[in-house]
Amino acid sequence: MKDMWKKTALKIHDLTTQNVGLKLLAIVSSVLLWLLVVNLDDPTQSRNFTATITVEHEEVLTDAGKYYELPNGNTVTFRVTARRSVIESLSSSDFTATADLNYLEDDTRVPVEITAKRNTSQISISSKTHYLAVSVGENTETTFMIHAATTGEPGAAFEIGELTVTPTVINIEGPSELVSTIESVSVVVDVTGRSEDATVTAVPKCYNSDGQEVDTTTLTLSADSVDVFIDVLSVQDVKIDVETSGSLRDGLELDQIKTSPETIRLRGQAETLNSLTTVTIPGDVINLSEIKDDFETTIDIVSYLPEGISVASNVSSQVKIVVSIISEDSETFRVRTSNLTIQNLSPGLVGTFQNKVVEVSVAGLESELSGLDAATITGSVDASGLSEGTHSVSVTLDLDEGLEAKTATTDIEIKALGEPDDRPSVIRDEDVPEGTEEEEEEELSEPISDSMDEAADIDEPDTTEDEEQLRERDGETETDTSETEESGR
Repeated sequence: MKDMWKKTALKIHDLTTQNVGLKLLAIVSSVLLWLLVVNLDDPTQSRNFTATITVEHEEVLTDAGKYYELPNGNTVTFRVTARRSVIESLSSSDFTATADLNYLEDDTRVPVEITAKRNTSQISISSKTHYLAVSVGENTETTFMIHAATTGEPGAAFEIGELTVTPTVINIEGPSELVSTIESVSVVVDVTGRSEDATVTAVPKCYNSDGQEVDTTTLTLSADSVDVFIDVLSVQDVKIDVETSGSLRDGLELDQIKTSPETIRLRGQAETLNSLTTVTIPGDVINLSEIKDDFETTIDIVSYLPEGISVASNVSSQVKIVVSIISEDSETFRVRTSNLTIQNLSPGLVGTFQNKVVEVSVAGLESELSGLDAATITGSVDASGLSEGTHSVSVTLDLDEGLEAKTATTDIEIKALGEPDDRPSVIRDEDVPEGTEEEEEEELSEPISDSMDEAADIDEPDTTEDEEQLRERDGETETDTSETEESGR
């Protein structure tokens, strides 16, 4: 056994000590041959890769109330060297690029560190320092009310009431120069054909003072969407009614009260609106005791609408009230004395009118006076206690309520029965001589100012009381007296 070990050791010694130079040359040649084969079959290559840069420690700026932008984008291109077999297996996703804002230089750039995710020992990344361009500015945060608007038209006989947005406000954070251009924030909802309440989701948009939409890509909004409650209301035309207070002074009459418009379009919940038939303007608005002539005023009807009811869109709430007043007037009428009677003559006497007409001024409302005809006016005079002779007596006319005759007088002549020139106390049509009635009509049509003078020139009395009528009256008087005495007994 020992001999065998000795022989083996001797052979190894001979191998390592004999022809050393040749052996070394063989080793070197082998290495060179291997290197040559490798370089020819799998050579070293360089290639450019592009990676997306991840920015770290942004709080360095945001905590200071600042923001940053990447004017040249957030990618970096770099060169990698490796064996062809390695480099061909690589892609941009095998590298990471980070920019740490802790190392921000002059608020303009930050160095980028590039690392490989695999084959780190087999590749070489360009030692050139890469930078990420950074633009730094002041940051701001502002709160805006969210306004809601609609597009489209609701169903027939419906209107859109209040739009309720939830949340009602939104916070917007970003570059001061951009946030400062925002004038309003609003959402728009489509109400086409709607006839009942609904809640929809809408995206808030920012607008500048010119009404143009502001790009919010670089801004941070506290809400990406909001809920909008749409209140759908019924619409209906309702009549306007006007009450009054007080009373018109004497001599005035209420003609009419009109409103413009006579009806007004209102909106509200159907159950409330359907029960509303009129809108009443209370009496304290029109106080008749303060009105002397035609009166006009304009009121805002909103004050008199029930709770939950409002004026419809595009309808004015102003209502004009016009009060028309008829005032008292007076007119002079030429009344025929043939239309008058003599009352309360003493027994045995007869009376005759000395004039054919008497002028009487009648006061009243224009509407009443316009329907009054002198030819149909009747009346009387009172002869109580008058004896024989010519007397001036007051004329009393039979007028409708609301008309009043001013004091007027005419002359009557009273005589005893049995005198040769006695005539009937009242002239009948059949008693008028031919041509007399036509002359009287002509006289009544003449101006009032001439009537009294012409009437005064008439010689013959107009009327007398029939003797037979007097006897009958005396008989009735005696009968009444007898009945009275019998009753007394």
